[in-house]
Amino acid sequence: MNLLENATPAQREAITHHDGALMILAGAGSGKTLVITSRIARLIHDGVPPRNILAITFTNKAAAEMKERMETLLGRTSAWISTFHSMCARILRAHADRLGFTRDFIIYDTDDTRSCIKSLIKKTGLDSASFNPRVFAGIISRAKRDAITPDDFAACAYGPVEKAAAELYPQYEQALHSNNCMDFDDLLLMCRRLLRENSDILQKYADRFRYISVDEFQDTNPIQYMLARLLACKHKNICVVGDPDQTIYTWRGATLQNIFDFEKDFPGAKVIRLEQNFRSTKNILRAASELIKHNVMRKEKTLITDNPEGDEITVMESGDEQDEADNVARFIRDCVDGGCAHHDIAVLFRVNAQSRALEESMLHHNIPYTIVGTVAFYRRKEIKDILAYLRLAVNRDDAVSFTRAVNTPPRGMGRVTLGRISDIASREGVTVMDVLAGKSKESPLSKRQKQSANAFCGIIEKIRAMHDKPVTDIVMEAVRLSGYQRRLEDGRDDRADDRIANMDELINAAAEYGRQNEEATLQDFLEQVALVSDTDRWDEKADRVTLMTLHSAKGLEFPVVIICGLEEGLLPHMLSMESPDQIEEERRLCFVGMTRAMKRLALTYARRRAVSGRYHDRMPSRFLNEIPADAVDIRKTAAGEPDKTDGELDDDPGGFSGDLGFKGGDYVQHEHFGPGRIMSLQKRGRLTHARIFFEEAGERTVVLQYANLKREEGW
Repeated sequence: MNLLENATPAQREAITHHDGALMILAGAGSGKTLVITSRIARLIHDGVPPRNILAITFTNKAAAEMKERMETLLGRTSAWISTFHSMCARILRAHADRLGFTRDFIIYDTDDTRSCIKSLIKKTGLDSASFNPRVFAGIISRAKRDAITPDDFAACAYGPVEKAAAELYPQYEQALHSNNCMDFDDLLLMCRRLLRENSDILQKYADRFRYISVDEFQDTNPIQYMLARLLACKHKNICVVGDPDQTIYTWRGATLQNIFDFEKDFPGAKVIRLEQNFRSTKNILRAASELIKHNVMRKEKTLITDNPEGDEITVMESGDEQDEADNVARFIRDCVDGGCAHHDIAVLFRVNAQSRALEESMLHHNIPYTIVGTVAFYRRKEIKDILAYLRLAVNRDDAVSFTRAVNTPPRGMGRVTLGRISDIASREGVTVMDVLAGKSKESPLSKRQKQSANAFCGIIEKIRAMHDKPVTDIVMEAVRLSGYQRRLEDGRDDRADDRIANMDELINAAAEYGRQNEEATLQDFLEQVALVSDTDRWDEKADRVTLMTLHSAKGLEFPVVIICGLEEGLLPHMLSMESPDQIEEERRLCFVGMTRAMKRLALTYARRRAVSGRYHDRMPSRFLNEIPADAVDIRKTAAGEPDKTDGELDDDPGGFSGDLGFKGGDYVQHEHFGPGRIMSLQKRGRLTHARIFFEEAGERTVVLQYANLKREEGW
């Protein structure tokens, strides 16, 4: 086993590092996954027992790929390889009683959390029309990520929404505890609490994990880094791998500060830079590198490659989003005609809403495609309905799953009856299933409803009794016993065939999980389902073009990448405009997208785009102007040319041609209006009218020849 064959000097240094803290600053496409797995394999080869190694990745897909690589190198391994959330769930299962939970607690996903909060809004008497469960879920999630308790949150709540959230936060926590459930944020928060409050448990895991590796370190939040530090407190053999230039998740709590703090927290830590890129052509790498240099918050490194120079980056200007989508389809056709397979191509975009026009164009041009990260498989209605039966069989306390399953299909118990059941359960301190089964002092059910209730309880008990059977058998039986499929077959649902096919796919997923995890229980399967991410079910081998968001593309690579919508307000996104830090994150997101490309890269923008049913003029993203001009091939489509009416001879919103030394996208200073940016130039006879967005004065149109503008470097 030659783990150092073909390794660069920097990779070799990282692979052979043994004891002490290590930070690997791994540039895009620098082979970091190979380095991580080879380093772990080297430790094991040098005599470290696999059970003493913990490797944390950021997605289930990455964890599975690492396990596969490790098994290729070493055979079956007992090293812990998992995501942060999976690791925390595993630790919590073993010690849930210390926190007042049982080991069969259920993990609430986003939809479950919103359902729970929605019911609390009704109970609290808040106006459901004014207060959105989604907003409250986001506020509470941010509080948990910052480790803010309900009491602390209430003390600093400001305004009606935050004060209402402060009222709901403790009720939500109580509901989770009563239901024997935790949400995503709780997995991290509760695990941290468990380790901090129970020295014996901390000692157990700190003793065990002699060597810890954390991938995608730039995307860790403060609690995740705190957990890693706690587990590394004894041996201090912690290796973190990350790239500050690829931090794109600050909106969900990630912080660059973890990278900057690592050397302070672990004095004497070794820092190794992986700067050799094996993925992209020289031209793509140069363009991406020049772009990211405009960021201030970064650790300097210089990416190099021995790959060929490669094609220029194609920049496509289009008239609107439909024209853009058609240009993308034609570009894909050219690539396929040139020898590319469809699965070699990825189309990336900033927001999910951009996918509509792209999908329509793919269908129109008969291009096979798959879309990643829109309606996730496990969030589809029929899948959530069957999972509710399974979750209730594992945890009878789960009120959210009860509410979903008990009337799916309908069993004659409406909202009023279910509300009474919930009230009785709260008053008597029992579960809703106990009330339904007649184990409470009072019952709101009629004779007919009791018959339905007994039948439902019987179904749940039959599923529960299969706990020692293979997961596939349990899922198949849940589909059969629920009567869900039979009702679809007999009913009028125009999507019945799709829903039945999806339930078949759920059974297939259970079967696949069972094959990969022979000792798996239903609880294990439900945990895996709860923690699944957008890309986990994506089949990269299917010969289809991949459509996905820039965030979902993190960690992937494709021979051909097309990034759509490089416009001010879209990339960078309009919500980032007020903050230099957020603009830097948008630039990192663009950098991540560009560095997914191996051989060809195309960047597109539209001159106008429909928003809320109305078209708005757009200006090209500032990021296009930050790419070297000699690295791009600019294409402007005929459909992208404006109508030449009212004496308008030209309209240059983008900026690759100039007038009087100015071009669209330039930053300027006006003596009255202050700093601004040119959105478009229009020639009218001998004069040029410049439409400019000023930082303080808003949008204005001035005559360029008389405006006495001065060029600025930026705002």
